[in-house]
Amino acid sequence: MEKFASYFVQVADRHLEGRQEDQDKLVKILSRVMKRSPYMLVEFKPAFGYIFRHFIQEYSHWGYSDFDVAFGDLPRWITRGELNDWDIVTYSYGDQERIYLRGQFTFHQNKERINNIWRKCLHLSELDLRYEKILAGEKKLELISAEGCYSNAVITTANIAVKYSVKAMSDVQDHNKNSLEYGITIAIGKKGDRSVLYKAGEGREAGERFLRLPKFWFEKDKYYSTQDMQWESSIKQNLNESKVSPGCMYWMKEEYQTDICYKGITSSDTVMLIHGQLYKQQFEEQIFPHKIVSRSFFHFQEWKRSLRTDQLYAFSHRTMEDNGKIVGWQLFQEGAVALSTTSKRFPKLNIPSKKLKAKTDVYVPSTFFCISSSGKKSHSSPECDYAVSWKSINVSTKTSEDWGEVAEEDITLVLVLELNSHPASLPDNNQHLLKILEANVKVWRTSPVIILVYVSGTKDFASFVSNQLDKIVTSRTQYLVGIIHDKIRNDHIEGANLNSLLNMAEAAGRTRWLLSGMEVNRGLVLSAEALLFCRRAIYAHNGATNDVYILGQIDFDSKIMSEKKSSTEMYSSLSISDIRNKTQSNAYKIVPKRRTEHELEKEIYRTWMDVSITELFHSQNDVRRLHLDEINTRARSSANIQVRLASVLGYDNRTSHLHFSSHPLLLIDKMGSAGLIPEISELSGNCVNALRLAQFAAMDYNIMMLPGAFAASKKEFSHLEKESSSCDLQAMEEHATSILREQIVLTYKQIAMNQIA
Repeated sequence: MEKFASYFVQVADRHLEGRQEDQDKLVKILSRVMKRSPYMLVEFKPAFGYIFRHFIQEYSHWGYSDFDVAFGDLPRWITRGELNDWDIVTYSYGDQERIYLRGQFTFHQNKERINNIWRKCLHLSELDLRYEKILAGEKKLELISAEGCYSNAVITTANIAVKYSVKAMSDVQDHNKNSLEYGITIAIGKKGDRSVLYKAGEGREAGERFLRLPKFWFEKDKYYSTQDMQWESSIKQNLNESKVSPGCMYWMKEEYQTDICYKGITSSDTVMLIHGQLYKQQFEEQIFPHKIVSRSFFHFQEWKRSLRTDQLYAFSHRTMEDNGKIVGWQLFQEGAVALSTTSKRFPKLNIPSKKLKAKTDVYVPSTFFCISSSGKKSHSSPECDYAVSWKSINVSTKTSEDWGEVAEEDITLVLVLELNSHPASLPDNNQHLLKILEANVKVWRTSPVIILVYVSGTKDFASFVSNQLDKIVTSRTQYLVGIIHDKIRNDHIEGANLNSLLNMAEAAGRTRWLLSGMEVNRGLVLSAEALLFCRRAIYAHNGATNDVYILGQIDFDSKIMSEKKSSTEMYSSLSISDIRNKTQSNAYKIVPKRRTEHELEKEIYRTWMDVSITELFHSQNDVRRLHLDEINTRARSSANIQVRLASVLGYDNRTSHLHFSSHPLLLIDKMGSAGLIPEISELSGNCVNALRLAQFAAMDYNIMMLPGAFAASKKEFSHLEKESSSCDLQAMEEHATSILREQIVLTYKQIAMNQIA
């Protein structure tokens, strides 16, 4: 960190010239500040051109931006004139009466004179004196906005040309209701190499025309492809008499606002600083099809305050890495939804290759997932204690040599597991769980498997787990193993968020189909023919999209240890024939996983059992002998489940019917119109286990039973299951209503996007 801090200490180089000891002292102080408050780095943005001058010698320009920005097609917005004729250019969203350099996007000519304007800001150029006073207790360490002093320093500099353009969008002061209803679109084109940002214009007519906008309009529109997006068209007007008293910016000290606040400037004006004189000049823009509005970037100034990681999950699936199915995203204040090539708005594209050739280092996504959070003090400020990605240094990954050549039509089994070496966790439990994991891997034969294990404990325990996983996958092909070793909280007994583990594992899937919901800690072992029945289902519906299959979940209600002597048999998979035979002979009592009190969950598993027995064991003559009323009853039952699941998202039903006893096991088509809907990691316990399935149903996915495929848990392993927090509906009302409401609204906006003709 001290090496990194030494770059930033250069801002005080003239003040500290010849004082090496003081420079070294300042490096140590600044490195500690950066570790404790990394956001303090934004103060240095105006000096980046000087701090990193040795790295940008070959470049004509440099600039800075922020994290809360979604960029559009920048090369189409930055004009040749802005590059050649102006020393500094900044883009705003229209609040031109405040003449300052935007932290969201400002770029400079790479010239020594320009790169040293920031020296007028003493909090940077005399950084050593500032921290001396802080250490002496004479002043507090507080963030000084880079937009404040630097904007004042630039506007008071002679012989400089600065352009303040209106080329951005923001969620602040956006009175266009269509932005809330239809959102902001980021389209990436047929090849996935574009980033075009646009929204519907104002008014009802513009909203309706937006819905009829042709796919990939920007690749055909001659104006978008060849012309400038914006140009000045009127006579320049002097702004000398338009200055007003400071006070137009709450986040900037008044001493920096003396030359920044003006009146009589509109959002249709470009502001220019030329040799110390300010001017305004009206601009015109290209008229795009269907009255849409396009800009260079979008600033999340308000929406970001309540957006959660899960709400932006759609961005974790890129176009070319996900079979060419996603061609953009729609941003709403409730989150993001993917625009799929399989939706009506963006018809499915032909996929020429049946193999997903992986590039080096493109095996896993870089998206971060919140593995553990400390609870929220308020909904608008979610707190994450421990976040990781597949590429984090504390996540070790192993892949088979052919992981980059997974067949697109195959099915990936997703397995998540939590292991803990804490004294409260019995050592035998870990051994049992690893055996159960191995049993599931064997069932999946040579098809792809993703194993994600959260390990809380010592380094030696993590090494033991790693060695055991090596043995489990040694003879396999096509596997990805991830081990999250929580080194910091090795005495943490509460464990990881299983919803986040599932999301993280699923995000790394490289096939069209995923079998998800297999939490090994629940003691579940897939049935012996599970892979066979999964393949049969997707081949039978070849060419269809928007399919989700539900697998059965079964508890055995009697002892088996005396019947199965060997450890191999104890962990072995059961067959659908075992279920039929034992049920008929009453040797075992078969019940849905965790005897649920919820009628919808009961109905799902009763229907699964009924469909399995009928389809797999009744001959054609048996089916013919079924009474017509019985056939109609079964058909109505299947259709009723789809309707009831979709209706779960109704406002009045949201809590009572979302409570399933456990996560359903789902075979999911990632090529569906909504992509891969994530589990909601912020909501724990059993209260919302049905939410994901309900979202699929509401989005018009075909919810079907997968006859013959199931997972079984034997009663002897029930002690292994991590006890979920109970479903307290009254507490849910206070803590999670807003999260559920946002998720439901986002679901229906996704439905609307997919139904656009």
